Amino acid sequence: STNIERYFVFDIPWLDDIEIYVTHMQNEKHHYQLGNTFVFSQRTYPTNLLNVKHQFTQGISKVYVKVKTRDPFIVPISLLSQEELIKKVYTKNSGTLAIYSVILAMMLFNFILYFIMLIPHYDLL
Repeated sequence: STNIERYFVFDIPWLDDIEIYVTHMQNEKHHYQLGNTFVFSQRTYPTNLLNVKHQFTQGISKVYVKVKTRDPFIVPISLLSQEELIKKVYTKNSGTLAIYSVILAMMLFNFILYFIMLIPHYDLL
């Protein structure tokens, strides 16, 4: 009997309340609660993506997910291994870093341009 460790990952970090029910054919029942309204430490992996780890045992498991939030939404759910989750987090963080880097470069360019325009230009001829 081998267990498979997987992470339930929700790509939208602002979902208010998520309940996950996992039932196994041997009447094992697991219940997980997470969401934006719960403390950050409830997430299995420390990232802004809502996530929780579950050990699937051999056999058939049924998964029920209930999501509540105040906003209209589409819920992309992934069932990932730890390596896939880390890769996804780094990919999302790389995109965010690239956007902030471009914004910082534009601000720096405008700042330099502003000071160049302040320097009086005298005609030396």
